[in-house]
Amino acid sequence: AEALKEKVRAADDFELAEESNLSVVCFRYLPDGDGEGTEARDAVDVRQDAVQSALQLSGRSFLTTTRLRDRTWLRAGILNHTATETDLDILLDDIRELAAGL
Repeated sequence: AEALKEKVRAADDFELAEESNLSVVCFRYLPDGDGEGTEARDAVDVRQDAVQSALQLSGRSFLTTTRLRDRTWLRAGILNHTATETDLDILLDDIRELAAGL
């Protein structure tokens, strides 16, 4: 989970919800880099739901959504001890690719 947090923090198109010591990472995909100024709040939330649905239907990666501070966030649970940094890169790349097609 720490590796995913680092990747999300380092990316211009993702936003980390908050720091946590859990194996769950909540984040948002923000291709414009700003979820408050360039898009309406509701549009950002709708995008997260659409990305999650597209990801699930693709069968390529899996995560859920959750509501934090009245916003929709993607929620990845990193529970498999064999998950690699490559797996995390694939997850973020899958999100980017599928979101581009929405």
